[in-house]
Amino acid sequence: MSSQEPDPALEPPKEPPLEEPPPPPPADELPEGDIPALDEAFKEDYDALVIQDEPVRPKRKKKRKYGGIIVLAVVIFILLAWTLVSPDVMPETGTVYTESTTYSNLGHFIGYRDIWAGNMSWGLCFSGPNTTSVNEVIEIKVLIVKISEEPGNFFFVGTSISLRNVSIFIEDGTYLASMTNLTDLGYGISVTLRFSLDAPGTYVLYLHWKFLVNQMMRIGYIPLEMLTTDPAYPTYLDVPIVVTA
Repeated sequence: MSSQEPDPALEPPKEPPLEEPPPPPPADELPEGDIPALDEAFKEDYDALVIQDEPVRPKRKKKRKYGGIIVLAVVIFILLAWTLVSPDVMPETGTVYTESTTYSNLGHFIGYRDIWAGNMSWGLCFSGPNTTSVNEVIEIKVLIVKISEEPGNFFFVGTSISLRNVSIFIEDGTYLASMTNLTDLGYGISVTLRFSLDAPGTYVLYLHWKFLVNQMMRIGYIPLEMLTTDPAYPTYLDVPIVVTA
């Protein structure tokens, strides 16, 4: 009996032997920047462990600014001082003094003002002897009072008067005297005019006056306006002065 040879075509194909990959090149031969991903991950973990976080600096405390408080205190101090040095409001007297035979026996004058700050009427009262002798000193009193007043709004509380000048003249313009003994009586301001006449006769006299109106406010005051005699309409005494020899 003869042995049969296996048919090579029926035999399964033989797998080729596996080839091992070549070993990686040394690290010093790798191009720069070509680091394996494993080494990069290791480096990140290493840096996270070794590199410490920077120390947290404490926040600086903000310095308190006192400039605004100081400015406010100064403003309040100025307003208080301004209020304390303000003149007193002159009281309203009505027509008590302008119609008095004691304070106005030589006559009186009434003025009126009406402006944005309010309206006010005031009076000048003239008193003294209406007869005298040659070269004898005569004294005439002038009293300034506030008759009535109505402030323009709630912030204004009233007015006062600062008297600047009162002078007396003869009708022909001859100067006789200026005010002395200025006195605040509480209800008005009084001044004295002293003079003498050197010749007998009957003299018609007139006055020149000037005063400042101050407007008082809830806080402080303001100089409001200067009032004076109208040159076209002098303030005459109602009663002439008779001088005997």
